Amino acid sequence: MRKSRTEANTLKLLHELEVHRIKLEVQNEEIEKLSKELIITNSYLENLVNYANVPIIVWDPRFNITRFNNAFEQLTGRGAAEVIGKPIDILFPRALVSHYMALINKTLSGEYWKTVEIDIMHSDESIRTVLWNSATLFEPDGLTPIATIAQGYDITERKRAEEELKKGMDELIMLNKELGIFAHANKELEQFAFVASHNLQEPLRTVSNYMQIFEEDYSDQIDDKARKYIQIVNDATKRMAILLQSLLDFSRLGRNIKLTNVDCKQLIDHVIADLESLIITTNTTIEVTKMPELNLYESEFRQLFQNLIMNAIKFRKKDIQPKIQIRSEKLNDKWKFSVSDNGIGIAPVYFERIFNIFQQLHNDAAYQGSGIGLSFCRKIVHLHKGEIWVESTEGEGATFYFTITNLTA
Repeated sequence: MRKSRTEANTLKLLHELEVHRIKLEVQNEEIEKLSKELIITNSYLENLVNYANVPIIVWDPRFNITRFNNAFEQLTGRGAAEVIGKPIDILFPRALVSHYMALINKTLSGEYWKTVEIDIMHSDESIRTVLWNSATLFEPDGLTPIATIAQGYDITERKRAEEELKKGMDELIMLNKELGIFAHANKELEQFAFVASHNLQEPLRTVSNYMQIFEEDYSDQIDDKARKYIQIVNDATKRMAILLQSLLDFSRLGRNIKLTNVDCKQLIDHVIADLESLIITTNTTIEVTKMPELNLYESEFRQLFQNLIMNAIKFRKKDIQPKIQIRSEKLNDKWKFSVSDNGIGIAPVYFERIFNIFQQLHNDAAYQGSGIGLSFCRKIVHLHKGEIWVESTEGEGATFYFTITNLTA
C-alpha cells in the first residue's frame, strides 16, 4: 500500500515537472522571439538614428558621449574615435564651456525638450551654430537619469543671414541719416545758388550799362587801346551773365516738375526744329531711330537732348560735315539712349570730369561755354533714376549714353 502511494506521488511530481518544463520551453521560445524582435527593432532604430537628416547625440549622466549619428559627424567633422566616451564639452568653444554646461545641466532636473542655441566647434575650428532640443530619460523612479538625447538644427547660415540683414539695416539707417543731411545741405546749396545768381545779375547789369554809357559819352576821347579794354570788359560781363543765368537755371532744375507721357521721337523732332538755324548753318545731319513713349519730365528731357545735340555740333571737326546719330534700346526695366557724333572726341582721362559743374576742357574760343551743360544732363538723368556716361576715342567722335526709367506717378 505504501509503495503504491509513493509511486503515485512520484508520478504526480514528474507530471508537474513536465508541465513546468513545457512552460519553460514556451517561455524560452517567447523570450527568443522577443529577443529577435528586439534585435530587429534596435537595428531599425539604429538605422533610423544614423540616417536621420538632423544631428542626434546621446550622453550619459556624467556628460560623456555614448553615441551619435552620421548627420552629427558631418556637423562636427569628428569620427567615433574622437567623440565616443569623451566629455561633451569637447564640442564647445573653450570660452563658452561653462555657460553651455550650465544650460545642458538643466536637462537633468527634468526640464524636457528645452530649446538651447549652442555653438559647436568643427574639427577645422570653424563654428557652427546649432539649435538643440534635448530630453533626459529616467529610471522608473523618475529621479535617476539614464541618458540624455539631443537633436539639433544647423542654423549657422540663418544666423549669418540675420547678422548680414541687421548690418544692412544699420547701414541703411545710417545712409538714410546721411542722405537726410545731404538733402538738407543740397537744398541749402541750391537756395544759395538761386539767391547768389539772382542777386548778382543786377550789379552785373549796372557794370554793363555804365560801360556802354562810358563808351558812348567818351568815344571821342578814348583811343583804340581803351576801346579794346572796354570790349574785354563787355565780353566778360556777357559771359558772366550767361554763367549766372545757367547757374540760376541749374538751381531751379527739379523744382515744380511734372510727369507726362511723352513720345520721345516727337520730342526730339521738336528739339531739332528749335535748333534748325544752327543745324543749317553748320550743315549738320541728324539721324533718329525709332523711339519709345515714356513717362517723363518733359521739359527737362527736352533740355537733355538739346544740350547733347548742341554739344555734338559745337565740338565738331573743322572742314568735316557734322553727323549725329540718336538711338534707343530696351534694357531690362530701363531704356538706354545714345547720342553719337563724329567730332573731336574726348580723352578717357576726362570721361568723369566733364560731368562736373564749371568744367571746360578747351581754351579754344570756338569751344568755350559755361561748363554747366553736361552737369545739367547728369542732373536730369538722375531725376529719371538713370545714369549717364561717355565713350570716346580722342579725334574720332564721342557717344553719350544714358538710361531712363519709365517713371510712375
